[in-house]
Amino acid sequence: MPEVYDSAELRRVLALPRRTWTPQAAADLARDLTLGLRAPGGTQELFPHQAVALVEFGLYGGLFAPLPVGAGKTLLSLLAPVVYAEMHQRPIYRPLVITKSALVEGTHAAIRDLRAHWTLPASIRVESFETLSRVNAALFLQSYSPDLVVVDEAHCLKNIGASSTRRIMRYLDAHAAIPVAILTGSPIGTSIKDVAHLVARALRHLSPYPRHHIDLGQWAGAIDLESREPFGPGALSAFGPDIRAGFAQRVLDTPGVVTMSGSVIDTPIVMHSHVLDLAPIQIQALAQIRQTGELPDGDMPEDDLALARAASEIALGFYGVWEPRPPERWTLARRAWAAACRDVVSSNRREIDSPEALERHLDEHPEHYPDAAACLGNWRAARPIYQGVLVARWISDSTIDWVVRRLRADPSPCVVWTGRPAFGERLAEAAGLPYYGLDGIDTKTGRHIRDSPACQVIASMQACGTGNNLQVFRRSIHLAIPRNPKTWEQLLGRMHRYGQRAESIECELVFGIVEDAVRFESACAHAQAMPNLVTAIPKLVLADTSDVHLALDLSARTGPQWRRK
Repeated sequence: MPEVYDSAELRRVLALPRRTWTPQAAADLARDLTLGLRAPGGTQELFPHQAVALVEFGLYGGLFAPLPVGAGKTLLSLLAPVVYAEMHQRPIYRPLVITKSALVEGTHAAIRDLRAHWTLPASIRVESFETLSRVNAALFLQSYSPDLVVVDEAHCLKNIGASSTRRIMRYLDAHAAIPVAILTGSPIGTSIKDVAHLVARALRHLSPYPRHHIDLGQWAGAIDLESREPFGPGALSAFGPDIRAGFAQRVLDTPGVVTMSGSVIDTPIVMHSHVLDLAPIQIQALAQIRQTGELPDGDMPEDDLALARAASEIALGFYGVWEPRPPERWTLARRAWAAACRDVVSSNRREIDSPEALERHLDEHPEHYPDAAACLGNWRAARPIYQGVLVARWISDSTIDWVVRRLRADPSPCVVWTGRPAFGERLAEAAGLPYYGLDGIDTKTGRHIRDSPACQVIASMQACGTGNNLQVFRRSIHLAIPRNPKTWEQLLGRMHRYGQRAESIECELVFGIVEDAVRFESACAHAQAMPNLVTAIPKLVLADTSDVHLALDLSARTGPQWRRK
């Protein structure tokens, strides 16, 4: 096994200064900053970690803050331009906050609410990653020319091949004088490669991560939990006998890197599990998809990921069908073009960061990517021949009925999390409850989930799982079991945050197929290792999971192995 060698980057990281704030000094700083930043009549106070983050951002012109959900990132992002302008004695005219599209409206609402307590910038531009990834927004950053950038929910930029990541990082790299704050309430990833490029841009030469790609690859091979190219510790032994813990401490001690230990509140999180009692038609459909790779109507999902998704949907009581059925020519051409786009966008050096950009590039230079050009030609020829929609075909309401019984048996405030809009809408209809789907809105009333008057709600995990303060609820039912621990961090953080008054938060995990249990077990394993990388103790580690039983007898639902014709 190769070992990490000594390098200039390692010596630079080892020589970085370490934070000198004491708890008492941080508390005193929070008191003084509160008095200086609070608006007349304001009653809120800064936490010590917020005060340290604001001052270090002003001192170093960059900030990396992997703070727990509910630790006050929104206020931090809004006060950062004020403190930076004061410390540098120069105005900040065009601060830009970049966040997820689902959080833009909530950020504007927070700005309105927080102005009653704090002196905020007169104007703050809020844009989404999704907006900046669009082709027609390619020139936005150049035209707006922000003089300070705050990246909220920065885990959305971990993929350096994504169009929004490339566009944002390309602009920031070209304008090195712009101060940048990187904030996230989720662990950014399971590899130091997921965060190194962000911290390097925020802290520059003060980054505790290697900035050269060769060093980064070697360090990742030694530090990451699941490295594809493992390296021996070698020179990284300078961090101590446990290189992962030693490196993590080196990161968290670095000025400009601010987090907090422990939990934002003392309320315990208790998790339970249930196994769905599926109807015979669901058991039969699951057996068929595992044995032949076919859905009940004979259709074959395009890959193993689609097969697993279909199995999860069958456990909920439905499966997706194209109506009308697409011709094979259309399906094959669409699949080939999608694969070509993934290959080019992930590896090109021509700043092609989206399928649309690749399509325009191929119109001018088809010789650069002849295979992709051929796929595009086939897809353009096949695209007009079919205009169908993907709809849900229901085979059983057994899962719907089970959830309704659970809600009626315990009428306490509850959020039912689902990952499938078709299921969420049908469940809401059966239970007589609102469903908050796209953008967190109930289409029947136009209300956002933050303003819901209902004691029990059905919510989309994708639309409502980040950025919403839902501490009025104390119980949750999870019909979508994510594998990623950062998704759990966000979901649990909706209720486990300041303002929660319940004695405990109850989370019920619903397992329909064996992959649900496998995903949860994987999430727990990764969450256990995350405090050793970049962040505070994840909520999934703090939770009591003693009543979650993973050794489930799921009989015909066992697997996960797929057989295809």
